[in-house]
Order: sequence, then structure tokens, then C-alpha cells
Amino acid sequence: MSASARLTCTRQVTACVRVSGEGGARGPHLAEFQTTVAGLMALRDWLAAHRVTHVAMEATGVYWQPVVRHEALFGRVG
Repeated sequence: MSASARLTCTRQVTACVRVSGEGGARGPHLAEFQTTVAGLMALRDWLAAHRVTHVAMEATGVYWQPVVRHEALFGRVG
């Protein structure tokens, strides 16, 4: 089963995936990542672990750029 995620990009990236919990109820699973290479690779791994196939991103200023540049390397920007 695939999932979608929401990213909020400021000086760090906050990611949210809604995951199934007890009784099939869906709840948010949040994580924060730095915009360093290591942080973005951890974000990539976290999204893959949750089987995320689509991401909606909210950003202010230029903070979205490291995320898009990093994901483009993996063919995930379209």
C-alpha cells in the first residue's frame, strides 16, 4: 500500500505521514530532518520506509530548494 506525505520546509524539514493505528484508525506520524545531505538522506529513507509515493510540500523563501535538488537526484521530482 502506498502513502502520501506532507513536508513543511523552513530551516529544517518537518514531515508528516498518516499511518494506520489500532482498529484501522489513521493518525499522523511526524519527524523532523535537517537540510544537510545526511538529513535529506534520512528523510528519503523515512519516506521510503513509509512507502510514500506522493509528497505535498509547503515552503517559505528558498528553503524548498535543498529538498527538491536532493530528490531530483533520485528521479523523484516531476
